[in-house]
Amino acid sequence: MPPKKRGAPPPVAIKTPSIKFYRNIAVTFLVLTVALLLAVAYMSVKKVTIRVVAQPVTIQASAQARVGEQAEDMPHLTGATGRFDVELSRDFQPTGTKEKEVQATGKVVIKNTTNKNQPLVATTRLLAPDGVLYRLKNTVTVPAGGQIEADIYADKAGKASERPVVETEVDKVERLTIPGLFEPLQAKIYAILSVPVSGGVQKVGVVSEGDIKKAKDELRAAALAEGQRLLVAREKASDVLGYAGAIQTITFETIGPDQKEVSAFTVKATAAVVGALYNKDEAVQLVNNRLQDKVARQPVKLALGEAFPEVKVDRADEGGKWVQLAIAQSGVTYLTENSPAFDPMKFYGKSRADIEAYVRGIPGVQDVSVKFRPAWSDVAPRVPEHIEVRVVGE
Repeated sequence: MPPKKRGAPPPVAIKTPSIKFYRNIAVTFLVLTVALLLAVAYMSVKKVTIRVVAQPVTIQASAQARVGEQAEDMPHLTGATGRFDVELSRDFQPTGTKEKEVQATGKVVIKNTTNKNQPLVATTRLLAPDGVLYRLKNTVTVPAGGQIEADIYADKAGKASERPVVETEVDKVERLTIPGLFEPLQAKIYAILSVPVSGGVQKVGVVSEGDIKKAKDELRAAALAEGQRLLVAREKASDVLGYAGAIQTITFETIGPDQKEVSAFTVKATAAVVGALYNKDEAVQLVNNRLQDKVARQPVKLALGEAFPEVKVDRADEGGKWVQLAIAQSGVTYLTENSPAFDPMKFYGKSRADIEAYVRGIPGVQDVSVKFRPAWSDVAPRVPEHIEVRVVGE
């Protein structure tokens, strides 16, 4: 039998997407594209600037050098050396004082209303109305019907014997009687004050251990200065040369303070002084090179000090043929942007507070400020080129 012919399948209806569907796809793609462009734009403009105010960090370097006879392992400075024996003697005043009771002194006018001269020997007593006793300092003769001025002193030391001149009428002037005369003569031969009796208490110097130490220190300095003067005079040195000296030996002799209460005392010193005149420019260059070497591999900026280095005698030949100097100098360093502490990776994704806390903990930082762009951004980007560190001096 012939096969049966199959009939054609019934047509299938195909639903064509509407225009609205395509429009939604287009809008979505556009939104995603714009968002992607905005993200790319944001990432390209996002930036953080960290401004660091650096403060100076003091560093020190030292060097040793010889003047005079050279040593193979020691730098040499141009100059001259010498050893000198120095003798000095100076007077000093005590700094401490105390009050000491002494015999007050004054003057009297002794009157004689009799017709005979009256001799009075030294130490003759003069008695005040209140019982205070004075004595004549020297022998005098009071002329008949006349008067004479004489020096007196208090019989007892102290302020209680001081006495003013009484300025009143003649008949009320305070009289000092002379108890050594016969009683009838005491009313006719008497004394009145012409100069107040004063000085019953005086301040006297008291030598202390501190006074002696200060005097010795002054003589040490004077001995060093004298050694310098002698070496400069011998070499006829110019201002180009510096000087450093040291005392090899020194002895002192103190005169006076064993009494403790003195107005002055003397200290003598005998010293052996060794010193060196050296080229200042060479010394500066030597120690500055040491400073440069100290920071040669560090990311810092070095500022050399303007002050002259400190130069001291380290060692010296006993006879002064050579002097070894210790030279010290200071400089200051400042951080630079090249410091490893400012590697951009240190700031990736950090907030303003985190950045400030980190930077403030770096030695040599005085202050820090952080600026984000855009302004509403609050964390640092993760792109090294977008992290900028600026270091400025204080």
